[in-house]
Amino acid sequence: MEARNYILDRCRKIPYVYRMKTTLETDKNEFDADDLNLITLAREYSDEDKAIALFESMRWPGGKPICPHCKFDEAYKLTSKPDTKNKIRKGVYCCAACRKTFTAKVGTVMESSHIPVSTWLMALFLICSSKKSISAHQLHRMLNITYKSAWFLAHRIRYAFSDDGVKLKGTIEADETFVGGEGDAKTKFSRKIPVMVLLERGGKAKTRVVSSVSQKNLGAALAECVDKSATINTDEHPGYKQPLRVMNA
Repeated sequence: MEARNYILDRCRKIPYVYRMKTTLETDKNEFDADDLNLITLAREYSDEDKAIALFESMRWPGGKPICPHCKFDEAYKLTSKPDTKNKIRKGVYCCAACRKTFTAKVGTVMESSHIPVSTWLMALFLICSSKKSISAHQLHRMLNITYKSAWFLAHRIRYAFSDDGVKLKGTIEADETFVGGEGDAKTKFSRKIPVMVLLERGGKAKTRVVSSVSQKNLGAALAECVDKSATINTDEHPGYKQPLRVMNA
């Protein structure tokens, strides 16, 4: 499977700690994901021009637009004349090499969407900051959009969370747990679902639901998610012995 190159598929390595400020004055123009909250997002980026500029800075960190068609890094922005009737939409560029037009949304889950970028950013924040996720009906009420648009946003954003097919490298922490089992105490273990978790230090994590915690199932998950050059740290569960021997061979 070819790895997708969507901007929303890339995991930003943001530590789950609050950074202590070393200076009293900070640059208010610099985007800081650690300090972002709903009020700041609504106040600073409800304007569509500011929202597009923010997304372009995330899409092209180097500051130069890159053509998604030919990967050329020279492009110029298209603007409408003051007296024209057919206005060009905001954020459109033209490649200097292939002469094709594009926006920052091309090649992402936002492509071919007529929903404003400011609404996309708000939906992204709400879904990512909700501990137990959020329904399309809730997005429909909070963002003042139709249910159809809210459903579209939710599914596109959740699709961006899916596995990109890139195997974990470096030092990997592997462990398994059981999820569920609520109800009658006598039969709750039969309803528990085994889940394997693989965490790359300083990187991203992958989870796999397995039918049972056996050498065959754990080995298949390791082979699918972890590169052979990685160092795997785990407990003394017997299900890891044979798979680790095969990977280290």
